[in-house]
Amino acid sequence: MPKKNIDTINKLKMTYLSPLQYEPLGWRVYDEDSRDRTDGDFQRDYTRIMYSSSFRRLQGKMQLLGIKNDQFFRNRLTHSLEVAQIARSIAARIGYSAIDTYVVEAGALSHDLGNPPFGHYGERVLNEACCKIGGFEGNAQTLRILTTIEKKRPDFRGLNLTFRTLLSVTKYFNRFDNSISVDDNRFNKQKFIYDSDYQFLKDFIDEYQVKVRTLDVQIVDIADEIAYAAHDLEDGLRQKLFNIDEILHDYEVVYGDTESFNMFKDIVNSCRDNASKGLKKVESSEYSKLFRKELVSSIIYNLIHDIDLVKPCENKKSVTNTTWDKEIGFSTYAELSSGLKRLTFQCINHNDEVYFYEQMGGRIIKDLFKLYLEHPMYLPPEYRAKDIMYRYDIDEDESALQTRLIADYIAGMMDSYAISTYKKFYGNNSLGSLF
Repeated sequence: MPKKNIDTINKLKMTYLSPLQYEPLGWRVYDEDSRDRTDGDFQRDYTRIMYSSSFRRLQGKMQLLGIKNDQFFRNRLTHSLEVAQIARSIAARIGYSAIDTYVVEAGALSHDLGNPPFGHYGERVLNEACCKIGGFEGNAQTLRILTTIEKKRPDFRGLNLTFRTLLSVTKYFNRFDNSISVDDNRFNKQKFIYDSDYQFLKDFIDEYQVKVRTLDVQIVDIADEIAYAAHDLEDGLRQKLFNIDEILHDYEVVYGDTESFNMFKDIVNSCRDNASKGLKKVESSEYSKLFRKELVSSIIYNLIHDIDLVKPCENKKSVTNTTWDKEIGFSTYAELSSGLKRLTFQCINHNDEVYFYEQMGGRIIKDLFKLYLEHPMYLPPEYRAKDIMYRYDIDEDESALQTRLIADYIAGMMDSYAISTYKKFYGNNSLGSLF
């Protein structure tokens, strides 16, 4: 390993990893009985997330391509498992112990729990519906699921995870800015956590002098970025929404004959050579499959081995509210990673079927939200504000709480469940032939 990498790893261990051994980070919100257990606290967190209903429901939520029973593309569940594997590889490279690795795996498994049905468009629709009560944001919803919505025991809300695991999914430490109107193009670009979770974490952070954007969440964050760069590209190629030459062409048009373009071109050419090596008269479909596998593997390998300590740009500092002078990032492949994400996202979302799927999904969410606001009795009891206020002795504005509970309920739906629920209320032919 080059000396530069060794120096980086040593600094990460000393400056970023050592503080995570601080005892209060292993505490839970509520005391639990001291049953004789063989697993540690962080392994227990990992297990609780993996067995949660919110995690299982990820299998029915779209990643970039719509969910269909006869197609085997990535969904939020497979994406989360892949992010966990990449995070584990990064943690091992840094020198995480087996115990510490459970934290980044738990963070990776849970990082998308709060994403609603129908992808980013579904998130936008819910954010606009919740504009008067603190907004809706996928990462904020993830934290709310872990601290409030999921139930582990009847005597407390949430999964009662350790503070360290909760911080492993806290990518952004900002409040919702209610001064930005829905019509402002900045509205749906906000990254935040809900006020209740913000104050809850801030009290802990201030009392015990913990820095936000822990190394754990930095690892989960960059693992997520790597997965997007590699796996969404693979799904787009497999679906034939574009071919690799079109991506290369678009990359050069957008970024020019830059170092990152030449890096990408070298990776593609190397993967082409490897995919055809030792094969005689191979069918084109077999070659395409081998090429995609080579490409994904090469992108992930190169990005993981490019990780270093880098100074975050001012925009990232503002979005995340990080207090670190440096965070882990890409030393030479930053433009390649962001470029692949951007181009793949644009190519896939220009596809008519994907666009129509999201638009119809937005309509489903809007209409269901309006229906439940007007008729909360159609909701399960645990999502009715009157029942919740009585059960937990909550002193809140009933209308605001009901709006938040409707957002919780809809955000937890799988795409297929949202579709079937819509048809139950509006008729089997209400959505046309796509659904």
